[in-house]
Amino acid sequence: IVNVAGRRVLTRPLGRLDAGRHTVSWDTEDAQGARVAPGVYFVTLRTTAGSATRRVTVLR
Repeated sequence: IVNVAGRRVLTRPLGRLDAGRHTVSWDTEDAQGARVAPGVYFVTLRTTAGSATRRVTVLR
């Protein structure tokens, strides 16, 4: 997860998952456990088959 400035906020390995749909949640905390500021963040999920990035807006 990176912020709009490109700073990495959090990296969380998910381990090996079976094929299919999965839900990933984020508690809006950074790698140090502090709540991130309201704003836009980009979440990228990477697999051996490719990657997908989605924009997430954090509101308080």
